Amino acid sequence: MISFTELLTASDDQLVKIFYKIKVDANDDFIKRINKIAAQLGLNHAQLVCAIGFNKNIRDLTDIISVLGFRDYKLMSYRQNELFTTDTYQQLAIDNILDIYSARLEDVQIMESLRELLIPRLELIEADIEKTRIRRISSVTEWKYMLSIRRALPTKSLQNNVLTRTLASTA
Repeated sequence: MISFTELLTASDDQLVKIFYKIKVDANDDFIKRINKIAAQLGLNHAQLVCAIGFNKNIRDLTDIISVLGFRDYKLMSYRQNELFTTDTYQQLAIDNILDIYSARLEDVQIMESLRELLIPRLELIEADIEKTRIRRISSVTEWKYMLSIRRALPTKSLQNNVLTRTLASTA
């Protein structure tokens, strides 16, 4: 078992040691492979793909990318981007999101990727908040969203702009 944070921040040597032990069935499609590997590591599908995808050391470890069922880093990053932008704290816990924002912002390529993914992610979460308000369901998602904003956006003015826009659109 490994934590999301440990996989996200693992060195290339640590990643090789982790995946050396992984057993896969070559006949499984990539979704089944990811699910089986995630289960072996004690993670879920989205956690595995995002922790590996946002790990700056994975780019050149093509054997690990292949084990996951992807032909190359670019294809894996498409899946990572899809999972990251469409998850509203169902598969990726708030701690996972905060770890991604905290641990990876020093990597230029990952920071640029996160900038591109941030608005679509926030829009989906905002839509989920709106549904929650309409249905009068608990505001846990709203709280997680506000926490994400505070971590993802570097300045108070950016945070306030996004939060003000969100509150105005849901009023």
